Amino acid sequence: MESIAWKALSPTAPFYLFIPQDERLRMEYDRGVSVREMFKISSVGIVTGKDCVLIASNEKQLEAQILEGYKEFDSQFVKDIAYRPFDLMKIYYDTSKVTRPRGEFMRHFLPDSTPTQRHENFTLQFREFIDKKYSEHFSPEQILGYIYAVLFHKDYREKYIDFLKIDFPKIPFVASKEKFLKLSALGQRLIETHLMRPIFEGGSIGLNVARQFKVSSVWQCAIATDTITDFSLMGGGNTGAGTIFPLYIKGGKSE
Repeated sequence: MESIAWKALSPTAPFYLFIPQDERLRMEYDRGVSVREMFKISSVGIVTGKDCVLIASNEKQLEAQILEGYKEFDSQFVKDIAYRPFDLMKIYYDTSKVTRPRGEFMRHFLPDSTPTQRHENFTLQFREFIDKKYSEHFSPEQILGYIYAVLFHKDYREKYIDFLKIDFPKIPFVASKEKFLKLSALGQRLIETHLMRPIFEGGSIGLNVARQFKVSSVWQCAIATDTITDFSLMGGGNTGAGTIFPLYIKGGKSE
């Protein structure tokens, strides 16, 4: 026991971790804004409870599965689903058959037969912070682009890895408007690459973020989504599952 180099720890709120951390780096990281605090609404992805029946790689296969399992089929329930990273599948999105459809949330990603009013999903406090910091009212797409660029920045990932392991990421906002816009443009290009389509202003798009950093195999902390999203998109499990933050929400401003 006497040969062990003991080190005194002073666990602090909110996690009270019994591991040493760089407190100066922690103070720097904590000056960022948590993605959890930026958006009004969020949710985890859906759980079908019957992936082998309700999800397929194409509509023809899905129809065969549904007819075999339920003896009925209605094409209006066939939707796209972000099943795994870069793996867009088809789902039979009949909410009476899907175990956890998250219907009230996922509707923000579904197309409408008639024009529907949309509003940005940023909280008033976060919007005021951004507008005041840069003395400009950036579009939601510009802000999301900046956030995305930071999340995929190698230096950010490596520098703050100890903190990314334990909770939703906090985003630092640079002082320079010019740097913000450069990072935003890069982030928007990366989003378009991941979605394999252009970003349309006011369109259905969201950020899927894991609450805790996955340290095994490939880092899957965040990815853009623009459709119904599966609970296990980024690996599943209570800590690996991503939380989805839509950029726009349907309905009135008070929603």
